Amino acid sequence: MYRFLLAVMLALTSAPAWACSCIPAKGWVSEAVADHVVFVGTALQTTFQPLPDGDGRSIYGQAVTKFEVNYPLQLMNESNAFVRHQQDGAACGMNFNMGDPTLIIAWKPNDTLLTNSCSYSIPNILIKDWLVDGNDFDLPTYEDCNSDDVKSVELEDRCKVTGWDADRENYKKWNDWLRQNGVTN
Repeated sequence: MYRFLLAVMLALTSAPAWACSCIPAKGWVSEAVADHVVFVGTALQTTFQPLPDGDGRSIYGQAVTKFEVNYPLQLMNESNAFVRHQQDGAACGMNFNMGDPTLIIAWKPNDTLLTNSCSYSIPNILIKDWLVDGNDFDLPTYEDCNSDDVKSVELEDRCKVTGWDADRENYKKWNDWLRQNGVTN
């Protein structure tokens, strides 16, 4: 009986352990998105492309989502784009809502667009402000915004733009910009 339980426990725990852990963006927005493909796209279709594991089983892999490019922002000149990504949150995966415009931030090794949830630690509106309007922004660190040390007024203002409290306002500004540019109704 104990051997059976041990065998079952080993079988259940032999899969790879994944945990998404992103390093928060800091520094200038322009540096954070340099050399990245950035566009607003509408997800059209997601397919799963399995990759064989060491035993030849096709259980690992990445999803590929096809996007209609609604608004190219940087390094994108195609009308459609295929972006590879994980879907499991523990693997920093992303799930895109079909038909909804989404800001895509991807890197392109070997002519393949790749993204993950760590690419989205900067508010969309700040990326748009840099790529469309030329207004760069110096992202404060979490420690800068949450220390008890004396802060400058300038740092406090930067923390207000990137903090949790600003998310609703940033989201509203982003959606207003999408509407003004004909990406959404």
